[in-house]
Amino acid sequence: MARYPWKGGGAGRILTRMRRIIYAGSWFYTGDAIAEAFIQYAAALARAETAGVIEFPGRNADGDVQRLQVLIGPASQLIAEDADVEWPEINSPEAVDRMGRLTAALEAPIPGYQPPLLIDNE
Repeated sequence: MARYPWKGGGAGRILTRMRRIIYAGSWFYTGDAIAEAFIQYAAALARAETAGVIEFPGRNADGDVQRLQVLIGPASQLIAEDADVEWPEINSPEAVDRMGRLTAALEAPIPGYQPPLLIDNE
């Protein structure tokens, strides 16, 4: 979490660096670790050609903390960008851990699976 004096605002106002996630025509703010875990989970779902629902805390445009439920799948198009906001960063080690475990499970080798043999015909 980075903190910056607000430029052009009232004295004493501090901005906190968070991440704005833009997805499905909407957006929300969340903490750096949550955003990174969310993006990694979305990428793992895309590689596995499947979908999943994940729940984690985020903030709306007014700064209200909300519980988000997001459906993501192989065609999901996400943007995560830095955003300076006036609220404390959201941290949820539980959500980060859960997304990390789900990502690892998607990337784990399947016992007994043999990838197809690729033959070069040249």
